[in-house]
Amino acid sequence: MTALFGAGRHPDADRLEREALAAGRAPERARAAGAPGQPFPVFPPAADGFRARCAREFAAVTAARGQPPGAPRPVGERARIRGELAAAMFAEEHGRPPANARELSDFLARVSRPATSAVAGYDPTFRR
Repeated sequence: MTALFGAGRHPDADRLEREALAAGRAPERARAAGAPGQPFPVFPPAADGFRARCAREFAAVTAARGQPPGAPRPVGERARIRGELAAAMFAEEHGRPPANARELSDFLARVSRPATSAVAGYDPTFRR
């Protein structure tokens, strides 16, 4: 089940691949023998994304004020920090500041989305 639901491979994928190699198939064709369909997509993690940088900035502000870690920040202050950080990241990525509020808003919406991840699942069908 680990092979099927964890990696999107046939439960006997290793055996099928070995048999295909022994039969003289090319390695990429042998690997395909153990795949019931398309492999699950793997999305690279955002190593230093907007959310991680926001968390570090919020923690720095909290520490600078001598407050305990995780102390809540007022909504207006969180918005200011997020906006300043988004403008800085926009400039890093594009080599210039945002042309207007809409361009910054579009950038902020894109970078603040949660990371994409693939999940395995099944769809049971019941009949009475």
